Amino acid sequence: MYKVLIEPKDKDRMPPPPAPRLSQDQINIILKWIQQGAKNLTCNESGSVCNTVNISYKDFIKPLLTNSCVGCHNVSNPGGGIKLDSYSDVKSAAQSGKLYGAVNHSPGFKPMPQGGNKMSVCNIAKIKSWIEAGTLNN
Repeated sequence: MYKVLIEPKDKDRMPPPPAPRLSQDQINIILKWIQQGAKNLTCNESGSVCNTVNISYKDFIKPLLTNSCVGCHNVSNPGGGIKLDSYSDVKSAAQSGKLYGAVNHSPGFKPMPQGGNKMSVCNIAKIKSWIEAGTLNN
């Protein structure tokens, strides 16, 4: 995994073009993770526990997106062609990978919220958990 991150030839590197290369800081973090045993752990900067179990659309996803995203992604103003003001639109964005890719600032996606701070690690983990659980309307 590490070798493809530092590969000098664009055709052999990850992530592949047109995605930009990872920064040296990002590569160093991955190398440190590998050297520490590549354990499946999470990091929570606040020190508090981030509960990602049974994330509810009604109680968490909808209010989060309403506060952070719907101003620019709604039926009247579908920024980037994406609407997030209804469950069906959020589910579509989630299932296509666009929602998580954007809020996680993943390579190949436009980082969201645009011009704002990245969502917290915990909020991003909760979005990912909700998506992985099947994007339920609960």
